[in-house]
Amino acid sequence: DEGGKGEWSSDVCSSVLHRVRKQSEAGLVVAGTTSVAGAIVVKIRRLPGLKGTLRALLGLTPMARAWRTASRLHAVGIATAQPIALLAGRSGGERVEVLVLPEIEGRTLLARLADRDLPEAVERLAAANIADMIAQLARHRLANRDHKPSNIIISDTGRPVLLDAELRTAPPAEAAARMLASLAIEPSGVGITLPRVPTARLLRLVASRLADQGRSEERRVGKECRSRW
Repeated sequence: DEGGKGEWSSDVCSSVLHRVRKQSEAGLVVAGTTSVAGAIVVKIRRLPGLKGTLRALLGLTPMARAWRTASRLHAVGIATAQPIALLAGRSGGERVEVLVLPEIEGRTLLARLADRDLPEAVERLAAANIADMIAQLARHRLANRDHKPSNIIISDTGRPVLLDAELRTAPPAEAAARMLASLAIEPSGVGITLPRVPTARLLRLVASRLADQGRSEERRVGKECRSRW
């Protein structure tokens, strides 16, 4: 419940589950998933007044942006929670918008960094996969402004899934550097010290994956990433 009123949860969630199942049975749920089996996450926001209603109709709400962002990430090969349904209705006399997502198994990267609960081999694989994610976004000139560890779920096998992205366009090296910075800022803010060797390895991996024009280009990209980071 993101609307700040916990009493919405029971009636809205019951209605959401009913409507999602009906739409799924009718083949109307078409957001990159074909099933609503398993646990789901229900996000709820108010649509205050006429302005909120108009923004929903025009697709300008945070929920609508999240839907479009998930589709955009999917199109460039980034693993994310693909929305199941985007619904609007009333609860307690107020208009609300509801986004339904599948629950992603695993723990946030922030929690993994705090506990260091992955075996070294899986940790190395996770770092390589995160580097691939950053490089893939940067190749498409996309920077995720919210690329912090608490928005990345890491499975027990080292597979990363990106949540709650905010995409902006940027040159590849700048995009990569921004996302690397986001990865570093949040842990330091909560007293988690990033391990030096894996951190340096991650930077090298990102630079090498972005370098499509030989070693000199790899060094240039690495230098820019380090200077911005």
